[in-house]
Amino acid sequence: RVRKLEQRDEQGRWFSDAYAIETPDGTIEFRYSLAWEYLGGRYNQIIQRSGRTLEELEEVVRGSDLRWRSPRTLPLDYQEAVARLDRECCVPRLVRNVRRIAA
Repeated sequence: RVRKLEQRDEQGRWFSDAYAIETPDGTIEFRYSLAWEYLGGRYNQIIQRSGRTLEELEEVVRGSDLRWRSPRTLPLDYQEAVARLDRECCVPRLVRNVRRIAA
């Protein structure tokens, strides 16, 4: 299950560049674009330590220019859901670049 967080821009339009997702072990992970900077990491810690469910996230992350969408279930496995939502919310993906060095 997943829940998107929306922000209101200067023109009053709502957009989503962060979301919370239930991981396979049942914890909640907050994923966010680089625009969130250090605050995204801080919110992720707060959410995980709080033990809140997706339905209770307004109690942890709130603001006059923020709103949570309703939780929904995606017909995808966890990795597919993360890949799709990361694209939709402009969340940077870690790309592992492995090079072989000849001995």
